[in-house]
Amino acid sequence: MGDFNEVTCQSEKLGGNLIKQHRADRYSDAMNECGLVDAGCVGRRFTWFNKQKDKPIYQRLDRAWVNMHWLSLFSNSTVITLPREASDHNPIKLITENTGLQNHGHQNVFKMEPLWYAEPGFSTMVDENLNADKSDLVSKLNNISKTMSFWVKDNIGNIFKKRKVLCARIMGIQRALEHKPTNKHLLDLNEDLSNELGLIYEQEEAFWMARARTSWIENGDKNTSYFQKSVIIRRRRNKITSLRSEVGQDIQGKDLVPHIVSYFTTLFTSEQTIPPCENHHYSNEISIDHATNIEEVGRAVFDLGPLKAPASEILHSMKTKKGKFGSFALKIDLEKAYDRLEWNFIRFCLARKGFDRNSIDLILNCIASPTTSIIVNGKPSPSFKTTRGIRQGDPISPYVFIICMEYLADMISEAASKENWKPFYLKRNGIPITHLMFADDLLLFGDTSAKTLSGMKEVLRNFWDCSGQKMNNSKSKIYFSKHTPQNQKDLFCNTLEVQPGPDLGTYLGFPLTDKRPTKNQTLDICRKIKNKLASWKAKCLSKAGRLVLIKSTLTTIANYSMQILYLPKKTLQTIDQTCANFLWDSEPQKKKTHLVAWLKACGPLEVGGLSVRSAVMMNKVLMTKLCWKFNTGKNLASSLIKEKYVDNRPYPAPFSKGSHIWQNVGKGWNMYKDLTAWCIGDGTQIKLWLDNWTGKGSLRSIIQGPLTRDEFAHTVSDIRRDGHWNLSCISFTLPTDLIQWIQAIPIPHFGEDAPFCSLSKGLHFDSKTAYNTIWNTHFPDTDSSDKWSCIWKARCPPKLKIFLWLILWGRLPTASHLSSRQIIPNGNCQFCPNAQEDMVHLFLNCPRATEFWSNIEFQPKYNHLHSDVENWFLDNLNDTGLSQVLNTTNQTLFIFCLWRIWNRRNLWIFQKENKSIQSWCHQTLWLAKEHGNIESKGTQQIKPVHLDPPSPSNYFVKCDASFCSSTLLASYAAICRNEDHTFMAGIAGTFTSTSAAAAETQSILIASSWVIIKAWQNGVAKNPREPLGEIQKKGAYHGSRLRGKEGQGQAESVGSRQ
Repeated sequence: MGDFNEVTCQSEKLGGNLIKQHRADRYSDAMNECGLVDAGCVGRRFTWFNKQKDKPIYQRLDRAWVNMHWLSLFSNSTVITLPREASDHNPIKLITENTGLQNHGHQNVFKMEPLWYAEPGFSTMVDENLNADKSDLVSKLNNISKTMSFWVKDNIGNIFKKRKVLCARIMGIQRALEHKPTNKHLLDLNEDLSNELGLIYEQEEAFWMARARTSWIENGDKNTSYFQKSVIIRRRRNKITSLRSEVGQDIQGKDLVPHIVSYFTTLFTSEQTIPPCENHHYSNEISIDHATNIEEVGRAVFDLGPLKAPASEILHSMKTKKGKFGSFALKIDLEKAYDRLEWNFIRFCLARKGFDRNSIDLILNCIASPTTSIIVNGKPSPSFKTTRGIRQGDPISPYVFIICMEYLADMISEAASKENWKPFYLKRNGIPITHLMFADDLLLFGDTSAKTLSGMKEVLRNFWDCSGQKMNNSKSKIYFSKHTPQNQKDLFCNTLEVQPGPDLGTYLGFPLTDKRPTKNQTLDICRKIKNKLASWKAKCLSKAGRLVLIKSTLTTIANYSMQILYLPKKTLQTIDQTCANFLWDSEPQKKKTHLVAWLKACGPLEVGGLSVRSAVMMNKVLMTKLCWKFNTGKNLASSLIKEKYVDNRPYPAPFSKGSHIWQNVGKGWNMYKDLTAWCIGDGTQIKLWLDNWTGKGSLRSIIQGPLTRDEFAHTVSDIRRDGHWNLSCISFTLPTDLIQWIQAIPIPHFGEDAPFCSLSKGLHFDSKTAYNTIWNTHFPDTDSSDKWSCIWKARCPPKLKIFLWLILWGRLPTASHLSSRQIIPNGNCQFCPNAQEDMVHLFLNCPRATEFWSNIEFQPKYNHLHSDVENWFLDNLNDTGLSQVLNTTNQTLFIFCLWRIWNRRNLWIFQKENKSIQSWCHQTLWLAKEHGNIESKGTQQIKPVHLDPPSPSNYFVKCDASFCSSTLLASYAAICRNEDHTFMAGIAGTFTSTSAAAAETQSILIASSWVIIKAWQNGVAKNPREPLGEIQKKGAYHGSRLRGKEGQGQAESVGSRQ
């Protein structure tokens, strides 16, 4: 605690030059290495002033750092920044006792706990009370919450008190067992209480997990210590001890809640608004009374994409655009967008979208709350009335807000159609662009004429008046094109009351700039990752828990930014280094051995990796995915980029001369061309020479010689004639085997051409496959092996799987291994001075290992020990038979034995702990048994998959196919049966094909056509699950079926995956 004369980030300095980032990083890393966290501060933001009125500089140099143990003891401590007097520093004061509003009053707020769901009788109690209550929904919820509170108090109670009581009872029983070790009653009672304590630990774990907000940890460590410390830090971060009013006055203590209530009362009070004027109405009535089907959910999810806001591409075009008038891009920040939305306006927008009256009333009943209470530091404030606004976090709120914002979009489009708002064009006669919207993120575009300014001002004023929204002028920005006259800039800035800037900040988390991001601009990404992977977390988690946290951090932070940004190489290396150090709990000043190289750990599971993604490789994959979305997408961004760089060109524009988005597309272009193949439809979109439509690469890569300009434009449709391939129009002579291959490709009679990833199993781009392809180029000699799969399928805790992973890599830090890395002087065993401590000696030959195997009631297999120790490991890991000692598998017992031998060795070397071998073996069996009990609780029975027999008037058409790769000849057969499984008809034949998957798909098409030709109730065969082209790419389907229903004319193809 004191003056450290350094800041941790740029936000801790105001005025003067930019900070030296490397110094700030070294300062933050030093504190992180010591396991310290910032204790925060209350009061003034900065603690140092240079006392120069003409060039003032403020910095936060004084602070308090605390470790997690101190923070758990003084969780309510506060650091207060006191007024500055004679010195240029503000003094800081650390108060350890409770101050201000504390975290009391939780019992007054009803909250559902996840641990209640697992309690027997909870679901029955809820069902019975809800069914017995005949009141309305709101009253039911109020009544059931009170009933739950009493039920939980009677049936669950205080789990922390119960844990203390059980621990005391178990301790007393174990003391008694020391004098009466064979007393059956005490042994049984000890086992029962231990099982009950295990349930209490599970409940406590669920309790802290819910408060830590870390659902990502489900598949890693379930560590109560980590959850508790996460809760402490989260509560300190969210705790409000002081607020600053609009006039600069600090509000603390008892004045805090009234001030907060007064602010939100004003915010949620409706203002006088002008009713909206609407000329367009939707004719289709929408109702939310019917249930949502899975197809609707799927479309809603998969329609989302990262390449739907081409703002950066527009700014790049503005930079080079010339003309009489300049262009502008206005980023509007809506002030409290959700809280200011008027309820009457919501009703109007729902009605104009076509919602019926019942649906509108139901939605508004969910939104409009008569009273609201603010929870401050865990304690509810007095309730107050609300007359506008929608709640943040409510699942329905984003949809309602988007519907309301669509009214603004329609107003803008109407102004543009009346020529009151001139749009921005990337090129002459191109796509007009007036606005981009994503929830409350709003960007407006146009020229800088006075007419556009007047039209835009009128649209915004009308929308503000009827919706209750308000523009935050201080946070809104405007960007002008390069050749915009200064008088036009001044007119826009003065009229809109916004400040111009060289860029527009960020939009959807991405920087809005016409340049590639620099290292300094991406430092925030590294800082967020370092904060997520703090040193104290590594000390609370095993390697398995750290691995899950790394994957979660890379997915949520790094990968999101890398979707359209090609980060600087130094930034990517910093991300990889941070993740590797966190995995091995290494620090710059106290480096620990990285037992397996980071790039090898980033490999697929089947080749010995941990399936974590290297940032360097993943950025290349995501650039390829960006290229895929550009070429296959049908959204605004793809259309604009194609319009600017591809349309009316034999080749795409040079990547080096475009925007940074186009340059990023170029970085993934070669890999995109290598991975992309085409499913043939009508053939009009597939370039005959340049695209891979044969599955053997492009024809251009096979032939030698130049192509004419017209030949570059040829498509696959040009060589189709009367349902056959016509290769005579090709000017080059193709190899005979390729001609036979092309002739074997079936020619569809309908559908559009569809690109797919040639290495994946679907029509969509597969990032995992692309990543593995790049990784294999770095390690071409690595082959997949079954030995790795037996680790990940093993029935043991995740941290033991990492332990086995190190064993199979031969990287367990034994004395011999550490000596080979020159970490210790010699590799001799601590117990056997004349023997090298390798894994064979550690687990088998060492006297301590021999003593362990002799005393434990389990013996592993020794079949392959004479040939290879690795085979001995694998032989026992594959032994999934039930143990004769405990109700668990031999595999689980073997793994726990290895783990305990390793633990016993480490405890003696580093802590000189030497328990009796009987106690050690007994604890090993107990741990294996406990794990078996926990695993059996989570095991779910596999439900058999079967096809229900058809109802009366239905029939089955079953089809199958075979394929010979040497002759490219396929045969098929299909039979039809009725609801009694009586044979009705059959068909068989041969055709040419290119693969077993294509043959299976073709057999389904033939069977479908056969149904139509036979005219069984005019049946029309189709696959309702997914396009037939997707079935073809997903693999061979054997035992395929077509189900039809008379009178409806529908056939369903059902396949069993092989």
